[in-house]
Amino acid sequence: MKAGELQVHKNVPDTKKIDQTRPADKSTETKKIGESDKSFAEVLNDRIDGEHSIEFSAHAIRRMNQRNIQMNAEKFARLTKGVAKIEDKGGKNSVVLMDDEAYVVSVKNKKVITAMPGEKTKNNVFTNIDSMTIV
Repeated sequence: MKAGELQVHKNVPDTKKIDQTRPADKSTETKKIGESDKSFAEVLNDRIDGEHSIEFSAHAIRRMNQRNIQMNAEKFARLTKGVAKIEDKGGKNSVVLMDDEAYVVSVKNKKVITAMPGEKTKNNVFTNIDSMTIV
């Protein structure tokens, strides 16, 4: 066989291979529209994180700014863990004491309602609260 002939034969498509590489029928695909390529574990962790994650109300954010209360990742994790513990015990409206700060939390909504530094908690009355935790 000559080199030129080999080249010609090499470029001739094999019809059997073309049929085998045809895209699968769209109706047989199990992936749903908009579904990501995340693994099952990643999707599960996202859902779990979403269930335990907390938010801050606009009022709480204003109070934290006014009262110079700083939030970082470590404190946020502790606060989230405290809210999860209260939720496990059936608490609905709670005070979470952390370091020298108090956070009033709606456990059902997983939302911080307000925050105050330690000096503001002295001689203060918390109403409509059914539970408290110290983290």
